Amino acid sequence: MAGLSPMDGAEPEPAWLVSELPRGLRWSMMLRMAWRMALHDRQQTIAAVLGVAFAYVLVGQNFGSAGHYLDQATAYIDASEADLWIVPPGEKAFFATGSLLSTGALHQASVTPGVAWATPVVRGYSAIKTPNGGAENVIVIGVPAPALHGGPFSIIKGDSSALLKPNAIFVDDAEREKLGGLNLGSTVELGGHRAHVEGLTWGLLTILGSVVFAEYDFARSILEIDSDRLSVVMVRLDGSAGLLRVRDELRTRVPEAAILTTDEYWMLTRNFILYDAGLIGVIFMGLTIGLTVGLAIVALSMLSSVQQNLREFGTLKAIGATSADLRRLLIFQALGCSIAGSFIGAVVLCQLSWASRSPRLNMIIHPLTLWGLVPGVTIIAITAALVAVRRTSRVEPASVFR
Repeated sequence: MAGLSPMDGAEPEPAWLVSELPRGLRWSMMLRMAWRMALHDRQQTIAAVLGVAFAYVLVGQNFGSAGHYLDQATAYIDASEADLWIVPPGEKAFFATGSLLSTGALHQASVTPGVAWATPVVRGYSAIKTPNGGAENVIVIGVPAPALHGGPFSIIKGDSSALLKPNAIFVDDAEREKLGGLNLGSTVELGGHRAHVEGLTWGLLTILGSVVFAEYDFARSILEIDSDRLSVVMVRLDGSAGLLRVRDELRTRVPEAAILTTDEYWMLTRNFILYDAGLIGVIFMGLTIGLTVGLAIVALSMLSSVQQNLREFGTLKAIGATSADLRRLLIFQALGCSIAGSFIGAVVLCQLSWASRSPRLNMIIHPLTLWGLVPGVTIIAITAALVAVRRTSRVEPASVFR
């Protein structure tokens, strides 16, 4: 029969050794030990939980802010009723103004079967002079009367028909103080022209400037665009023809321009903000800082906890615990810190998002973002636990008797 007998000169192993326990009981024992050690080393546990929460908030705030700036960049496209856009070739974004189109593109779009309406838009950068002698850059968007397809959107004061008045403009309410304390009826100098504020919009801000709406011909004068040129053509379908069929037809009729669906133009604009404007670099930097600082805090806390409990780890090894058992113990602690830190971080992030709400910064925190951050901070906590495991692997069982 396998095994040692007294005649072999060796003592049988005691049944209480950890290594002799059933696997499920060993896991349960490590879980209980992890819980007791976490309660015993409260300072280190709190520090580790706060480190996870800090990483959660910093990374979440970074993604939330990026989502806000991306939504700002596509706000005009989202508010428009266009199905297709005729834009200059090589255009990268709606607010990245460049070359102009001939009005022939508008005429071709207007007579294309399946098109309900096609309207020209002019847009460009100008400046409003402020009372202190300075100037503030704005994005001027001109839309033709009387239909006014293409704006103004999100009106909070005034009526869109007021844009038909001579030299009328709509400015963003959030920029009124910045532009010199404007209100309805105020007169400003815009691009060398006297303009009257006849309405206020809300939230049409971008990282490149706020939006000012004007009637098409007045906007052309401000931007110095010739009467036979335009920036883009917005196209709305009547539903009798498919989107792709009309797009292909327009590509045949207007070969000198790019024909984009709203989804394509939307994605093109977002990619411009991410890559050309450098937002992706800011996201990566914030992500790196959040993860690095969180990892450092959690790792130092767990290493400190291990250092203070070396005798306890030596005792566990003396009664048969393996390095794998100690690894499980520390990973259990890390998972506990991850769950607690994620909960605290989610609460703080939601409160921060609510407290910072404004047209200039409105962090977009989706439920999927809150859940998606949990695996990230869990990886941080487990990585910190694995760093601490290296310290326990050097513990000798005999150290408990010293």
